[in-house]
Amino acid sequence: MYWKEINSKIEDCLRSTDPLSCLLRLFEETGDGMVAFRIGEIYQKRCEIDKALRFYEIAYNRFPLPKYKNMAKQRIESLKRGLADWTEVNERIRNCLSSSNPTECLKRLYNETKDGMVAFKLGELFESQGDLNEALKYYSISHEKFPLEEWKERARKRIEDIKAKSAGENESAKVLFIVSCTRSKIWRKDKSREYVPAKYAYTGKTMRIWLMLEESEKYPWIIFSSKYGFIDPDHPIKNYDIHFIEDKDKAVSDTTLLRQIEHHEFECNGKSFKIKDFDLIYFVGSREYYDELKEVFDKVGLRFEMYSRWISLEKRKSIIDKALNIIKPALEFLISLDNPQKISSADIPNEEGVYAIIHNGDVIYIGSSNNLRRRILDNHLRGSKDVSVLRAKLLDELGSEDEVTEFLSKCNVAFMTTKDISRYSPELSDISRKALEHYLIAMFEPKYNS
Repeated sequence: MYWKEINSKIEDCLRSTDPLSCLLRLFEETGDGMVAFRIGEIYQKRCEIDKALRFYEIAYNRFPLPKYKNMAKQRIESLKRGLADWTEVNERIRNCLSSSNPTECLKRLYNETKDGMVAFKLGELFESQGDLNEALKYYSISHEKFPLEEWKERARKRIEDIKAKSAGENESAKVLFIVSCTRSKIWRKDKSREYVPAKYAYTGKTMRIWLMLEESEKYPWIIFSSKYGFIDPDHPIKNYDIHFIEDKDKAVSDTTLLRQIEHHEFECNGKSFKIKDFDLIYFVGSREYYDELKEVFDKVGLRFEMYSRWISLEKRKSIIDKALNIIKPALEFLISLDNPQKISSADIPNEEGVYAIIHNGDVIYIGSSNNLRRRILDNHLRGSKDVSVLRAKLLDELGSEDEVTEFLSKCNVAFMTTKDISRYSPELSDISRKALEHYLIAMFEPKYNS
């Protein structure tokens, strides 16, 4: 493969949804130095320094021209210097945490180094001690100091958590959540049941996501139904098809809603209450339903707001759909692990899909390929370290290609074709194979995928 073609493929990978996985596959295919260099850059950005060094060293050894060798050499030397500094700071952090006064020790270390990780650890210490103001101070410092987006995001999340805790401690307001009904209902698939508890009857995305959020267990909540008005989550309902705005003549009236707000007694998580007793009411659902209900709540002077966290989730509808849909084929794949095949089996198809390599009952590697048979048999079982990342990692442990082949010949394999993935979850697009691969890797954390 000519270098122009390789560079073109590198650019395609960098523009893809998962540049690292794409480049790792390209490296398996080509063994090219520039591909290794780009992989090193990604690992460096992720602060995975050991992996970055490994691929920069591979690039150095494979680059034929002095110009590129020097480029790789500079990266290696720079990383090693930075690694030494980073290792020293982390060693001193560990020493502080095991000292008799970790807080004072870390404060002195931060004053000396102004390091983001030291500030982050101080934030964790103060949070564990219940001093939320100091925790917020040091998490904010770490957010400013961290050079990498991954760690900035971790600090940002801690900052949000602290602010939420502070709000919970400092605000005595009683909070109620109202969750919108959905057009999708259980009777679409199961017409045999006449009455179903409301929280299980509504099967649309709003209810599905809400039931997965911790707020559904932490706070009292009720459901807004276009037909019934405000109802308990466990209230049994019959099938109906009414839209609150489009079917105003059939939908629950404002008069009924006002009466329910003032007088109706609800029950959730074993507690009884009235809507009017709450200081703050959050709505989880569509903006158009919120706008209509806001007018009702304004009439009785109650504070009624869209839930900000739900607004953030709403912006990511397509991502949430993918996350929910990928669970279906993932469960089927888990079942297939109970009946794996020998890795040399002739039943491995020449089709694209996802596969797991299993040794002594443990999943040791998960991958995907546009040709399962070629990847598993030709690349992994009979190939070399240049065409198989798995073989390269095993070679580091076992010492010879023959030992690697013997080890793999004793392994089993489970797989799922892209056709099967689409059959279990037709909502998924053509990225289903990669989506399932990443989900399974996150679940199993296989030894040789790290």
